[in-house]
Amino acid sequence: MTQGLLPQRLVHRGTVTASGLLISTDPLGVTEARRRVLSLWKPGTTVHDVGDAYVVVFPGPRPLRVVHTPGTPLVATEGVLSGCPLTPDEAAAVGAPPGSVVIPRGGVLRALPRGNAVDPSDWLSVSDWPLVSVRTLGAEPAPPALVVEPAPFDARTKLEGVPEASAQMTQVAAALTDAMRTQRSTPTTSSLGAGLFSRLGMAWRSFWRNLTGQTPPPSTTPAKYAPAPVPPWLMRLRAALDKALAELLMATQLSRLIGRQHAEYLMRMMDMLERGDVREALRHAIPLANSNEDGTARPALGPMAPRENLDIHPWSAPGGARGVGLGPDLYAELQRRYRALLERLEMQGRIDEAAFVLAELLRAHEEAVGFLERHGRLKLAAELAEARGLPPGLVIRQWFLAGDHERALRLVQQSGEFADAIRRLERTHPDEAKRLRVQWADRLAEAGNLAAAVEVISSLRDEQERAVRWMDQLILAGGPTGARMLIRKLTLVPDAFPDIRARVTRLLDDDGPELAPVRLALAEALSRTVPTPGVRPLARAATRAIIRDSSLPDVSWAAPELRRLVTVSGDAALMADIPSVTPRPRAPLAERATPLELTWEAQDAGTVPAHDVAWLPDGRVLVALGDAGARVFSPHGRVQAQLEEPAVALVTSSEGTRAIAVARRGELCRLARLDLVALRVESWCDARLDAWADAFDGLRWFTASKGAVSVVDPSAPRLLALWRVSDVGRVTSLSADDRRCSFSTDSPHGGIIWTYALAQMRLTQRRQMDSPSFTAGRVVSSEGWVAEVIPQKDAQMLGISFEDNKSYAVMLPREPIIAGLTCGTRWLALWYLHDGAVHVELRDIPLGQLRARLTLQGARRVNLRLQPRALCVGDDRGRALVLELGQGRIIADWRV
Repeated sequence: MTQGLLPQRLVHRGTVTASGLLISTDPLGVTEARRRVLSLWKPGTTVHDVGDAYVVVFPGPRPLRVVHTPGTPLVATEGVLSGCPLTPDEAAAVGAPPGSVVIPRGGVLRALPRGNAVDPSDWLSVSDWPLVSVRTLGAEPAPPALVVEPAPFDARTKLEGVPEASAQMTQVAAALTDAMRTQRSTPTTSSLGAGLFSRLGMAWRSFWRNLTGQTPPPSTTPAKYAPAPVPPWLMRLRAALDKALAELLMATQLSRLIGRQHAEYLMRMMDMLERGDVREALRHAIPLANSNEDGTARPALGPMAPRENLDIHPWSAPGGARGVGLGPDLYAELQRRYRALLERLEMQGRIDEAAFVLAELLRAHEEAVGFLERHGRLKLAAELAEARGLPPGLVIRQWFLAGDHERALRLVQQSGEFADAIRRLERTHPDEAKRLRVQWADRLAEAGNLAAAVEVISSLRDEQERAVRWMDQLILAGGPTGARMLIRKLTLVPDAFPDIRARVTRLLDDDGPELAPVRLALAEALSRTVPTPGVRPLARAATRAIIRDSSLPDVSWAAPELRRLVTVSGDAALMADIPSVTPRPRAPLAERATPLELTWEAQDAGTVPAHDVAWLPDGRVLVALGDAGARVFSPHGRVQAQLEEPAVALVTSSEGTRAIAVARRGELCRLARLDLVALRVESWCDARLDAWADAFDGLRWFTASKGAVSVVDPSAPRLLALWRVSDVGRVTSLSADDRRCSFSTDSPHGGIIWTYALAQMRLTQRRQMDSPSFTAGRVVSSEGWVAEVIPQKDAQMLGISFEDNKSYAVMLPREPIIAGLTCGTRWLALWYLHDGAVHVELRDIPLGQLRARLTLQGARRVNLRLQPRALCVGDDRGRALVLELGQGRIIADWRV
């Protein structure tokens, strides 16, 4: 390389086409030089350190005015970047290697190597800064306000004309209630005696727990997590003491004495009923219990007491608790006299008192609701229906008839029982049923559930225009739902056939594997459509596309379904050829004998960390970029939108039309709502969240905070809870889908797994775990399947518990330590850091076999999301990956 060559011109002048800039640290200083570099940086820009200067290389040449540049312009000349105009002879005389930077220093040309590439984001890193705990000076965010909490219904105060209960009636009812709590009794045991025996039994159970040191395990607890069995000698001791307590009680005369007093009380009450002394009869009347399932009346009076817990005690008496020894004849006589009193009150127009007899004395709650409705007491009927725990569809119907539409809609949103409510309304009030349909469809559309809104409203002829408008939005969004809406729109708007045919043709002609599920959804919709001249050519084209796609993993159609589609097409030749169509055999990922191995090199990276990745039903990918917001990628990898709200975690709706962006701010979370159809974003609120589900159905989002799990309304202007269960303990993992929700809580003895069915929010399972949470913690799927990492002496154990209480353990090496895991409906994914790379392992839950391993070199941290059909991976090197779980294909591999 020639040194000391004198160039003819020392600087560029005017406007030049520059490939980069040289920004010197002398005399600017390092801080100012870096500030200028950062101001120039754009995606694709590279920065190199050449000692006393930074070389900024643009993604492509750009015109620059020399007098306005923050550094020395570098122009590509003969394979080098020159800081001054060079003639071909001067460039050749320098003899610099390709890619070098040539600049004049001291009046002569000098060649500088490009130097090491640097990452400007490291200059902005705050990872080494110490964290300081702070407290807000303002008010802390309040927990979600519960908007549909049922109010208690005291019939004596709600219904006019009903007198206060007598003190003696209250005492007798309390004694009878104790009797109903009794676990064991004999037919001759009196009410007070039964209550005494109940209290003795409670004291004995407390002694038993202290003696054995544990509560007997629930029947749903797997053997792996079950406590040690109770010794047989303790069981024999308990049985002997139970027998002795019963004999002692029967030997006393106290029970007979009190039993006579109660009998006298009942005789006086029946005499009041016979004389027609309505006020005194209502004061003294005792509620009847419901009938047994076999139709015979229970020989007991008094309300049933709720269980104190969900534990199942195997030593309980068969048939549950018995009540007082009143025979069925006396029960039937009381029932007859209560009915006579009801008729008398109704004839006299004393509606509230008659409703009291139905609701409180006869315990005929549904009949009482209908009675109040017939007599125009609509609000009272709704309050009674909700307070007495009647079917949600009936409660919704009553509130809608009472005029409180907002509460009715909230209850639909909470329970999901719209179909039952609409059936009950249509039988008696068709006009009100139409109003409920319209209002619920609007609520669904606001929440982004456009397909459900179309289903609700499409049967109303007056609302067809609105249904078509929602269909158009879904068609524009694409995906399987959009494909189905194309065919549905064709049946409603035949005049739209030319536009629909063009869209269907474009979709079927695209043979890309990423759109195979969309083409399949289109074919399924066509196969269920009435054959018309417009539908038949579309069905023929769809048949050919399905046959072409039959070798792809996402297309699995049985022969009868294919024949149905061909029948709709009306093509006899296709029908003759169908038997010869045999798809190529496929090897599903879940059956691979050897794991799928995929690796990404360290230099194959982006520029911004991908904090979270979600694959949408239409093939798009949503990526959380932290404080840089969120980015939407098309199925082909093009950036569709940049949404400017902080997003570290994503919560997506099942339809893929809405999402919630979550960003931690100390102990609080900043929430924003993303509209993925209109590609808009809005700030929502700040909330204190310990855990949350990463998906929601558009109407209900499960969150946990301070020992309470709440169902939050994601479309409300502020944080509102539709349902809540409190005092469950610290929630460590939470997962939900369209049908159920499960979460795990810590406890001193290991933890508890809770599973709720979204229909009527019923607790379907509660089981104790005997191991505490460790490094990677315990994760739970929406079905209640559990995966946890338990350190051992020389290894680490991966414990898995899934359907039908099956459980097993996989022993893994002690090192490297698993850093995180997630559990889905069929798959388990975990990751760990080893040899400068993040390794992601995918295992099937039924066998625990390793099916795929992804290696991301250069990464230090990843986020995993298991969806029904895909594993989404985002790492701190800007890689956003989606692995399809059918055959193990990478269907998205984008850089941010």
